Amino acid sequence: MKKMIGMLAVVLMLMLVACTKESDIKKTDADARTTVEGKETDAETETGSGESEDSDYLDEIDTMSEGAQEIIKLFMTCPNPDLYHSDMFYAIGEGVETTEEEKENAAAAQEEARKKWEEAVGEYFDSKGLDSFLRGPAHYYFIQQKEVEVLGMELIKRTKSMEEIKVTVAVDGAEEEATVTFRRNPNGLIWMVDMTND
Repeated sequence: MKKMIGMLAVVLMLMLVACTKESDIKKTDADARTTVEGKETDAETETGSGESEDSDYLDEIDTMSEGAQEIIKLFMTCPNPDLYHSDMFYAIGEGVETTEEEKENAAAAQEEARKKWEEAVGEYFDSKGLDSFLRGPAHYYFIQQKEVEVLGMELIKRTKSMEEIKVTVAVDGAEEEATVTFRRNPNGLIWMVDMTND
């Protein structure tokens, strides 16, 4: 029963994180239009698949980006009470009563945690990329509530549009490997992060 309640709480927490104000992620038409190497692109291009007509867009780069390394270290090092803690969620389920105050406190804690993510790595994401990341793999290790440490990173492939890195972590002392993939738009900002466990 406790396990079910815990899982439901985590799901609810992730749903609440996703409910950011539209005003925080919307751009005006003027702001949404940018110039990439002398060519105008709109917001759809910015947050889309990142395809470009530039001849060097698929050329490989042999070094890891600073942003990718910072993001990996941040979400794969646990615990980190600034980014994930018990006040961010509450128990739900049959026979469980939750007050409006508890819900409001959880929502406030989640928003505060999101600000910490924004301060730490927000500069590397486009207007919707950070929230997409927070709805995706960002909390994978935090939810497990185990000691997690990054032992090493190895670049698999990097171009202007994507970066793929193999990461070795210690989870409660046991080594595991995962592959983290970053997708970038023509402005070099991340619009999606994906992770698979090897």
